[in-house]
Amino acid sequence: MTVLPLCCFPNSAWLKAYTLDNQVVIDVLENYLKQTYRNRFDIIGPNGVQTLSIPVIGQRGEKIPLNSILIEKGKWQKEHLSSLRTAYNAAPFAEHFLPAVEDLFMRPPDSLMNFNLQALNLSLEWLGIEPKHKISSEYIQEASIDLRPIQKKRQGEFPTYLQVFSDRMAFEGDLSAIDLAMNCGNEGRFQM
Repeated sequence: MTVLPLCCFPNSAWLKAYTLDNQVVIDVLENYLKQTYRNRFDIIGPNGVQTLSIPVIGQRGEKIPLNSILIEKGKWQKEHLSSLRTAYNAAPFAEHFLPAVEDLFMRPPDSLMNFNLQALNLSLEWLGIEPKHKISSEYIQEASIDLRPIQKKRQGEFPTYLQVFSDRMAFEGDLSAIDLAMNCGNEGRFQM
């Protein structure tokens, strides 16, 4: 059994771990950790890698389960959408996937857990990956593979694919599912 954190538009390393095990549990009762992919995701734009962060309410160093974290209201949605359009309007699959991203960002749920679940479902659908996970009903103490401790750090070697700004900058791997989907469509599942 592989235990994964519930990430916002998971990166290639997360998606690869997801596809390698038939028993995947996503732990939504773990304590929320700052500076992780639980509320962040990486894209590549004209100025290089950019991390977009979903602002959350009231964490302040307290131990709060992920399923209790709320999303802050504000103008972040429009700023994120502007960054995503700048990064991916010229991508081969933008017309297919950007409208769903716009819908999610313009009407985000109140909780980070629900936002991330919707982002995960979109990511799996775009990449043609069959959903096979279970959501935890209690905190998981032990697992044969536990990937919850992974902090926000891109890692590993990944196959290269053509990115929107490949003519100006080197390939960047282990970005969010948005990058894979916008550039490769459902063939992105082979780029992890």
